[in-house]
Amino acid sequence: MPDSLLACGREVQLCGNSHYRMKGILKVETAAEFSARMAEKAANLAEEGEEVW
Repeated sequence: MPDSLLACGREVQLCGNSHYRMKGILKVETAAEFSARMAEKAANLAEEGEEVW
């Protein structure tokens, strides 16, 4: 499934300056892709000496 663009509005509260121009991206991925991305993030944090959540 392709990524989806979210416009700021009632359903997606990304409030702040220029509220009407705020956008977000919803990335849909498989559980395996998510797990791999989280493992990579954890490894990067550990490498930088940051706390791994």
